[in-house]
Amino acid sequence: MATSWWPWAVWSASCLLVAVTVFADMRRKRPGGQAYPAADPAELDEAASQLALSVGSQWRGELERQRIHDPGPIPVRWQPAHELMDHLDNICRASSWANPGPLALDGSLERIVDVYLEIPSGRLVVLGRPGAGKTILALRLLVDLIEIRASNHPVPVLFSLGSWNPRTTPLPDWLISELVRERPALGAVGRSGSSLAAALLVTGRILPVLDGFDEIAGGLHGAALGRINATALPLLLTSRHDDYAAAVRASRVLSASAVIQLDDLTPSDLGRYLPLTTTRTAVARQYPSGSSVIVWEPVIACLKEQPAGPAQHLRRVLSTPLMVALARAIYSDTAARDPAELLDPGQFATIDDLEDHLLRAFIPAVYESPPCDQWPDRRQRWNAARAQRWLGYLAWHLDRLDTRNLALWQLGDTGSRLPAALLASSAEFVLFWLAGIPNAAIGGGAIFALALALAGGLSFGLGERQEPSRAEVRFRGTATPFARRFVTGSAVGLLYVLACGGRLNSALIGGFVAGLAFGSYVWLQVPATISVVPTPLTVLRQDRVATLTFGLGAGLACGTCMALIAWRSGPPAPEAAGGQAAIIASTLMGLAAGSVIGGLGYGRAGALIYGLTMGALTLGAHWAPGGIVGLAMSPPVTVLFGVLYGLAVAVIIVAPRAWGTYTLTRIWLALRGDLPWRLMAFLEHACDRSILRQSGGVYQFRHARLQDHLAHNYQVHRPPTAARPSISPDHPERRDDSRRTTAPSSGAAGTGQSGYRTAHGRHRHRPRRADRH
Repeated sequence: MATSWWPWAVWSASCLLVAVTVFADMRRKRPGGQAYPAADPAELDEAASQLALSVGSQWRGELERQRIHDPGPIPVRWQPAHELMDHLDNICRASSWANPGPLALDGSLERIVDVYLEIPSGRLVVLGRPGAGKTILALRLLVDLIEIRASNHPVPVLFSLGSWNPRTTPLPDWLISELVRERPALGAVGRSGSSLAAALLVTGRILPVLDGFDEIAGGLHGAALGRINATALPLLLTSRHDDYAAAVRASRVLSASAVIQLDDLTPSDLGRYLPLTTTRTAVARQYPSGSSVIVWEPVIACLKEQPAGPAQHLRRVLSTPLMVALARAIYSDTAARDPAELLDPGQFATIDDLEDHLLRAFIPAVYESPPCDQWPDRRQRWNAARAQRWLGYLAWHLDRLDTRNLALWQLGDTGSRLPAALLASSAEFVLFWLAGIPNAAIGGGAIFALALALAGGLSFGLGERQEPSRAEVRFRGTATPFARRFVTGSAVGLLYVLACGGRLNSALIGGFVAGLAFGSYVWLQVPATISVVPTPLTVLRQDRVATLTFGLGAGLACGTCMALIAWRSGPPAPEAAGGQAAIIASTLMGLAAGSVIGGLGYGRAGALIYGLTMGALTLGAHWAPGGIVGLAMSPPVTVLFGVLYGLAVAVIIVAPRAWGTYTLTRIWLALRGDLPWRLMAFLEHACDRSILRQSGGVYQFRHARLQDHLAHNYQVHRPPTAARPSISPDHPERRDDSRRTTAPSSGAAGTGQSGYRTAHGRHRHRPRRADRH
């Protein structure tokens, strides 16, 4: 009896050691891919140059996708907003000017860099109506500053303020966390203990472009101004006029800041832009000769000549770049419609009617007649009606999450987790059941498989949702941690096989495989390259590498050890399954093994559920035929058993991770018809059609108004459910004042990449308005 219980006890202790080691490693903050020695100016300049390359490439490509320069930018102009500006002496306090004169803040889009560089404090606030072009102005400044940047100049980086809680987090701390979350290589820690991102910020090598001040939670705008005023950072801030003005009245102006207000577009601006977007002609009936003119020219003539009536409404609607861009897509890029219909009072009696029409017709226009043949493959051409439904679901999903950022790994957060849990648990059941067919004792048969599948489904529903692992495979500098992990994993694998009655040679093989699998995790390192442009596709790919490496490694170790245990020459010794000490020890082993496997996949909930399940199964196996060590298998059957068992363990670990959850949810939503099977290709196509845009690791709708419109239409036409109803675009919580014929109001810009945990997750507040153009 003395020889029957000690292996179980030793292996149980080993499992607990592995659990502590793994969880400590998973919870440890791994700030970056490589450590930099110190805040050396030359190294910081090189890091800033790499960051500038990445940021410039990212947003230059986005501007090209939005066709900002085709045929040219929409004319955007502005005027200084003196009533919201700080004193001129404060703005010029960093300058050597003895008697500062008035700043030349008037300008147009092509002069934004000159205007900004004339501000001594480097602080500029951009205000405007919804769709007035604040985000485009900010991006144009960002790209142009990078193009003329010298090695010692700061790098402009876009941040979306919607995820910032100024009551709990100072602005510099939040900026550093966003930089590291977006580009993990900036988390590398130097000898001083600060990260590379912190070193770049405090040495003035980062110029924050703070997008969407009004997207901060209600009631926090005054606190946000206070936090910003607590720093002397040069910055650019965009906001809706009303929200910023209210914050100023409640606290004070943004210190040392100049403020500009974007102007409305005029009929003359439209006349210089819209006719250049098409070569289509129409007969000008108002001319005696009946000559052909560009289709937009009669419309623009009416806007200039008719002060009231339908022309007044259309003039108001086309006063923002957003609506002009929608009108261009509908009437310039297609041959089926005439813009003259916009002046028909029978169809469009109000400003609301006109705006709703442009929003409603935009999606069919870009899918039925794409502006350019970038997708020659017929499989890439999407049906307009289906695309409308898919985009509507995505917009409704964002509405439910109260966010503007489409993080693909959160697609399952808006509905029940049951479908994805059923898919994951079904896969576990099939694999465990197939593995148990040749050996009912080890595999546990259908009961064993069903119990673990139920544990998987329950863990999936209650377990932690993991954020994407930004990892790449790198071997350099991993010899020591790999050796440490290899020894630990080998010891556990060897003791496990011996404790379950395996031979010494089998135990040595199992220990080697377990050590290799356990040690391989150290090869997953945080990306060390700053210049790589983050995209949703790269985020998912990096997480897929980490997920499959970790999941398949654990599956390989477990499957190999179980196969070696099963490969025996005869039935187990009678004392192996008997004895109170052996029963207690083996039950503890089951608890430890289940806790390790479940914890690696689902966190604390998974550790508890799988630990209890495996402990109960191990305890019950003492009274099963053949005991807990099972019956002998032939070599081919043993290999098949090990493969199936290992795959089942891999499913447990892969399913709850970001890539696993995304895959399961995408399959379910495609089966329901809410999303296409080729989702990534569809999203990339939508970006090329300027419906969506990429902002780091997430997608965003081009404008919040478009997102709200699609979400409302989807909610109206979807089957009724008990879920919380979507908020209509005309609800007071969502309404844009610009949809009214009075009170010109302002909008917010919200395009910056937010952190994956806060901005990409479930927001604690609704972004009430977001100007996305």
